[in-house]
Amino acid sequence: MNAKDVSKDVNGVGVKSVYAVLVTAVLSMFLPLEAPAPDQNAAAHWLMNDMGGYVFGWLNQIAAMVALSLVLAVAAWQVIEKSPVRAVISMAFTMMATVAFFIVKFVNAWSVPMMAKALASGAPESASAEVFLTGLAPHVAFGIGPSMDYLGFALYAFAVLLIWRPLYGHCRATKIASIAFLLFGVLYLLVIALPYISILGQADIEGAVFITAVPLLVACIALFFRFREYSK
Repeated sequence: MNAKDVSKDVNGVGVKSVYAVLVTAVLSMFLPLEAPAPDQNAAAHWLMNDMGGYVFGWLNQIAAMVALSLVLAVAAWQVIEKSPVRAVISMAFTMMATVAFFIVKFVNAWSVPMMAKALASGAPESASAEVFLTGLAPHVAFGIGPSMDYLGFALYAFAVLLIWRPLYGHCRATKIASIAFLLFGVLYLLVIALPYISILGQADIEGAVFITAVPLLVACIALFFRFREYSK
Protein backbone atom coordinates (compact mmCIF):
# COMPACT_ATOMS: atom_id res chain seq x y z
CA MET A 1 0.00 0.00 0.00
CA ASN A 2 1.47 3.37 -1.06
CA ALA A 3 1.04 6.83 0.45
CA LYS A 4 -1.76 7.66 -2.00
CA ASP A 5 -3.77 4.63 -0.90
CA VAL A 6 -3.27 5.51 2.77
CA SER A 7 -4.43 9.08 2.16
CA LYS A 8 -7.49 7.81 0.31
CA ASP A 9 -8.41 5.52 3.19
CA VAL A 10 -7.82 8.22 5.81
CA ASN A 11 -10.05 10.67 3.96
CA GLY A 12 -12.66 7.94 3.57
CA VAL A 13 -12.70 7.62 7.36
CA GLY A 14 -13.16 11.39 7.51
CA VAL A 15 -16.21 11.25 5.24
CA LYS A 16 -17.87 8.56 7.38
CA SER A 17 -16.98 10.44 10.55
CA VAL A 18 -18.69 13.64 9.36
CA TYR A 19 -21.82 11.63 8.61
CA ALA A 20 -21.63 10.17 12.13
CA VAL A 21 -21.18 13.63 13.69
CA LEU A 22 -24.30 14.93 11.96
CA VAL A 23 -26.44 11.88 12.77
CA THR A 24 -25.42 11.81 16.44
CA ALA A 25 -25.95 15.57 16.71
CA VAL A 26 -29.54 15.16 15.53
CA LEU A 27 -30.16 12.20 17.84
CA SER A 28 -28.77 14.08 20.83
CA MET A 29 -31.58 16.62 20.47
CA PHE A 30 -34.13 13.93 21.37
CA LEU A 31 -32.32 11.83 23.97
CA PRO A 32 -32.22 12.55 27.73
CA LEU A 33 -28.86 13.12 29.42
CA GLU A 34 -30.10 13.89 32.94
CA ALA A 35 -28.90 11.79 35.88
CA PRO A 36 -31.41 10.96 38.64
CA ALA A 37 -31.50 13.04 41.79
CA PRO A 38 -29.33 11.45 44.52
CA ASP A 39 -32.18 10.05 46.64
CA GLN A 40 -33.95 6.69 46.82
CA ASN A 41 -37.36 7.64 45.42
CA ALA A 42 -35.99 9.61 42.47
CA ALA A 43 -33.54 6.82 41.62
CA ALA A 44 -36.25 4.15 41.73
CA HIS A 45 -38.57 6.20 39.52
CA TRP A 46 -35.75 6.90 37.08
CA LEU A 47 -34.79 3.22 36.82
CA MET A 48 -38.36 2.27 35.92
CA ASN A 49 -39.09 5.07 33.47
CA ASP A 50 -36.07 6.84 32.01
CA MET A 51 -32.94 4.70 32.28
CA GLY A 52 -33.11 3.14 28.78
CA GLY A 53 -33.27 6.46 26.98
CA TYR A 54 -30.61 7.91 29.25
CA VAL A 55 -28.13 5.08 28.60
CA PHE A 56 -28.77 5.25 24.85
CA GLY A 57 -28.31 9.01 25.00
CA TRP A 58 -24.87 8.68 26.56
CA LEU A 59 -23.87 5.87 24.19
CA ASN A 60 -24.82 8.27 21.42
CA GLN A 61 -22.59 10.89 23.08
CA ILE A 62 -19.68 8.44 23.04
CA ALA A 63 -20.25 7.78 19.33
CA ALA A 64 -20.42 11.54 18.67
CA MET A 65 -17.18 12.15 20.54
CA VAL A 66 -15.32 9.41 18.68
CA ALA A 67 -16.64 10.66 15.33
CA LEU A 68 -15.65 14.28 16.06
CA SER A 69 -12.20 13.22 17.21
CA LEU A 70 -11.72 11.30 13.97
CA VAL A 71 -12.78 14.36 11.95
CA LEU A 72 -10.19 16.50 13.75
CA ALA A 73 -7.50 13.84 13.33
CA VAL A 74 -8.21 13.56 9.59
CA ALA A 75 -8.19 17.38 9.39
CA ALA A 76 -4.69 17.31 10.89
CA TRP A 77 -3.75 14.67 8.32
CA GLN A 78 -4.44 17.23 5.57
CA VAL A 79 -1.42 19.29 6.71
CA ILE A 80 0.93 16.48 7.72
CA GLU A 81 3.22 17.02 4.71
CA LYS A 82 3.26 20.80 4.99
CA SER A 83 3.44 21.04 8.80
CA PRO A 84 4.21 17.59 10.22
CA VAL A 85 5.05 18.75 13.76
CA ARG A 86 1.85 20.78 14.08
CA ALA A 87 -0.17 17.87 12.68
CA VAL A 88 1.29 15.33 15.10
CA ILE A 89 0.87 17.60 18.15
CA SER A 90 -2.69 18.40 17.06
CA MET A 91 -3.45 14.68 16.85
CA ALA A 92 -1.97 14.23 20.33
CA PHE A 93 -4.26 16.93 21.76
CA THR A 94 -7.21 15.30 19.99
CA MET A 95 -6.30 11.95 21.53
CA MET A 96 -6.10 13.49 25.02
CA ALA A 97 -9.50 15.14 24.48
CA THR A 98 -10.94 11.78 23.46
CA VAL A 99 -9.70 10.20 26.69
CA ALA A 100 -11.18 13.03 28.78
CA PHE A 101 -14.53 12.75 27.01
CA PHE A 102 -14.57 8.97 27.20
CA ILE A 103 -14.04 8.95 30.96
CA VAL A 104 -16.98 11.22 31.77
CA LYS A 105 -19.30 9.68 29.16
CA PHE A 106 -18.52 6.14 30.30
CA VAL A 107 -19.21 7.17 33.89
CA ASN A 108 -22.59 8.52 32.81
CA ALA A 109 -23.46 5.54 30.63
CA TRP A 110 -22.34 2.76 33.01
CA SER A 111 -21.56 4.02 36.51
CA VAL A 112 -24.63 6.24 36.97
CA PRO A 113 -27.15 3.40 36.38
CA MET A 114 -25.21 1.26 38.86
CA MET A 115 -25.33 4.08 41.41
CA ALA A 116 -29.06 4.56 40.81
CA LYS A 117 -29.65 0.86 41.46
CA ALA A 118 -27.68 1.08 44.70
CA LEU A 119 -29.73 4.09 45.80
CA ALA A 120 -33.07 2.54 44.82
CA SER A 121 -32.35 -0.70 46.67
CA GLY A 122 -30.91 0.96 49.76
CA ALA A 123 -27.75 -1.13 49.38
CA PRO A 124 -24.75 -0.42 51.65
CA GLU A 125 -23.12 1.35 48.70
CA SER A 126 -25.98 3.87 48.49
CA ALA A 127 -24.17 6.45 50.63
CA SER A 128 -21.19 6.45 48.24
CA ALA A 129 -23.55 6.55 45.27
CA GLU A 130 -25.29 9.63 46.67
CA VAL A 131 -21.98 11.42 47.21
CA PHE A 132 -20.76 10.61 43.69
CA LEU A 133 -24.03 11.57 42.00
CA THR A 134 -23.95 14.87 43.87
CA GLY A 135 -20.34 15.45 42.80
CA LEU A 136 -21.12 14.60 39.18
CA ALA A 137 -23.41 17.66 39.26
CA PRO A 138 -24.47 17.97 35.61
CA HIS A 139 -26.30 21.24 36.31
CA VAL A 140 -23.34 23.28 37.59
CA ALA A 141 -20.24 24.30 35.67
CA PHE A 142 -17.81 23.06 38.33
CA GLY A 143 -19.40 19.60 38.60
CA ILE A 144 -17.21 16.64 37.68
CA GLY A 145 -19.25 15.90 34.55
CA PRO A 146 -19.30 19.39 33.01
CA SER A 147 -15.68 20.03 34.04
CA MET A 148 -14.46 16.96 32.13
CA ASP A 149 -16.49 17.97 29.09
CA TYR A 150 -15.05 21.48 29.21
CA LEU A 151 -11.55 20.03 29.50
CA GLY A 152 -12.16 17.90 26.42
CA PHE A 153 -13.30 20.89 24.40
CA ALA A 154 -10.32 22.92 25.62
CA LEU A 155 -8.01 20.21 24.27
CA TYR A 156 -9.96 20.27 21.00
CA ALA A 157 -9.41 24.04 20.91
CA PHE A 158 -5.63 23.60 21.21
CA ALA A 159 -5.75 20.89 18.54
CA VAL A 160 -7.50 23.06 15.95
CA LEU A 161 -5.51 26.21 16.74
CA LEU A 162 -2.38 24.29 15.82
CA ILE A 163 -3.59 23.45 12.32
CA TRP A 164 -5.88 26.27 11.26
CA ARG A 165 -3.14 28.30 9.56
CA PRO A 166 -1.51 25.53 7.47
CA LEU A 167 -5.00 24.25 6.61
CA TYR A 168 -6.06 27.61 5.19
CA GLY A 169 -4.26 27.45 1.86
CA HIS A 170 -5.50 24.16 0.41
CA CYS A 171 -8.93 24.87 -1.13
CA ARG A 172 -12.17 26.73 -0.47
CA ALA A 173 -13.48 24.01 1.86
CA THR A 174 -10.34 24.04 4.00
CA LYS A 175 -10.33 27.85 4.07
CA ILE A 176 -13.84 27.81 5.54
CA ALA A 177 -12.85 25.07 7.97
CA SER A 178 -9.68 26.84 9.05
CA ILE A 179 -11.52 30.10 9.81
CA ALA A 180 -14.17 28.13 11.72
CA PHE A 181 -11.41 26.34 13.66
CA LEU A 182 -9.83 29.68 14.55
CA LEU A 183 -13.16 31.08 15.74
CA PHE A 184 -13.91 28.00 17.82
CA GLY A 185 -10.46 27.85 19.39
CA VAL A 186 -10.28 31.54 20.33
CA LEU A 187 -13.90 31.90 21.44
CA TYR A 188 -13.92 28.71 23.48
CA LEU A 189 -10.73 29.51 25.37
CA LEU A 190 -12.10 33.00 25.98
CA VAL A 191 -15.37 31.57 27.34
CA ILE A 192 -13.66 29.33 29.89
CA ALA A 193 -11.37 32.20 30.94
CA LEU A 194 -14.12 34.81 31.48
CA PRO A 195 -15.52 33.31 34.74
CA TYR A 196 -12.16 34.02 36.39
CA ILE A 197 -12.81 37.75 36.08
CA SER A 198 -16.57 37.47 36.71
CA ILE A 199 -17.56 38.65 33.24
CA LEU A 200 -19.40 35.38 32.59
CA GLY A 201 -21.50 33.78 35.32
CA GLN A 202 -21.55 30.05 35.96
CA ALA A 203 -25.18 29.82 34.84
CA ASP A 204 -24.20 31.26 31.43
CA ILE A 205 -21.24 29.00 30.68
CA GLU A 206 -23.22 26.12 29.16
CA GLY A 207 -25.00 28.40 26.68
CA ALA A 208 -21.78 30.18 25.76
CA VAL A 209 -19.99 26.86 25.17
CA PHE A 210 -22.86 25.72 22.94
CA ILE A 211 -22.51 28.88 20.83
CA THR A 212 -18.75 28.40 20.43
CA ALA A 213 -19.38 24.83 19.20
CA VAL A 214 -21.30 26.11 16.14
CA PRO A 215 -18.09 27.00 14.21
CA LEU A 216 -16.81 23.50 14.97
CA LEU A 217 -19.87 22.01 13.29
CA VAL A 218 -19.41 24.37 10.33
CA ALA A 219 -15.81 23.18 10.03
CA CYS A 220 -16.92 19.54 9.96
CA ILE A 221 -19.39 20.22 7.15
CA ALA A 222 -16.80 22.17 5.14
CA LEU A 223 -14.19 19.44 5.62
CA PHE A 224 -16.65 16.84 4.33
CA PHE A 225 -16.15 18.16 0.80
CA ARG A 226 -12.37 18.05 1.14
CA PHE A 227 -12.46 14.50 2.54
CA ARG A 228 -14.87 13.31 -0.15
CA GLU A 229 -12.73 14.71 -2.94
CA TYR A 230 -9.57 12.97 -1.70
CA SER A 231 -11.27 9.68 -0.80
CA LYS A 232 -12.11 8.88 -4.42
